Amino acid sequence: MRARACLFALLLSTAAWAAGSDVKVDDLVRAVTEDANYKVRVQAALVLGKLGDPRAVQPLIKALADQNKTVRGIAASALGQLGDAAAVDPLRGLLRRETDPFVRGQAEKAMAALAGGGGGGKRAKIYVNFGAFGGGVKSAGPEASKIIHEALSRELGKLPIVTLTLAPAD
Repeated sequence: MRARACLFALLLSTAAWAAGSDVKVDDLVRAVTEDANYKVRVQAALVLGKLGDPRAVQPLIKALADQNKTVRGIAASALGQLGDAAAVDPLRGLLRRETDPFVRGQAEKAMAALAGGGGGGKRAKIYVNFGAFGGGVKSAGPEASKIIHEALSRELGKLPIVTLTLAPAD
């Protein structure tokens, strides 16, 4: 049983990089939602995100409620890769109820990618998240923090491959 799961996971991983792969999305969809082994569900979610097939959106949304935190996090990441707006509300719901830092981080990145995706299939390649500024910046006062916050937002926001989220300036 374990050998079958490892072999299936290896095949799924390899398929993600193979051009013109014969991987059946239906099999991956079934695996991400039904397989008893969480490692297989994780691998299926990874591959579904890489393949970019829109049939994966609803099963990945279902996987956001998986009992395993790694499956939830990878499903969120895959939804960000797919760029389908149907994932926005389920990801928001995940963020409201999730306490695990890994899952929350993946959901936040996915939300940022969906927000930055605009139209035309443009997807973020780089995700940048700045929290509150501290240290020397805070000692210079809230005005300095605000100036840096605005400059980062303005300049990094010009890059089409960047999805940017910033904590509010102090």
